Amino acid sequence: MHPRRGGQRKDTARPGGLHPARGDGTQTGDLVLHAGTVPATGRHVTVHACDIYKVKDGKIQEGRAYLDTGAIMSQLGLTEQLRG
Repeated sequence: MHPRRGGQRKDTARPGGLHPARGDGTQTGDLVLHAGTVPATGRHVTVHACDIYKVKDGKIQEGRAYLDTGAIMSQLGLTEQLRG
């Protein structure tokens, strides 16, 4: 699901260090999570994310990335597995 591995990423820069993004791709390899590893599902997913940067004197001082992990899990079929 990496843009350089066949997916697409669309960034929209905004003033103030806020950068929403959308990417899509197919999970063709293992996804390593804190709770364990999810083998490749072959499913296509769309990922919505937002990068937030604190900029001072034209330099990035701090950066954070936020992903909609619930939507990713649902698209990969992991939420059905949790429900049993």
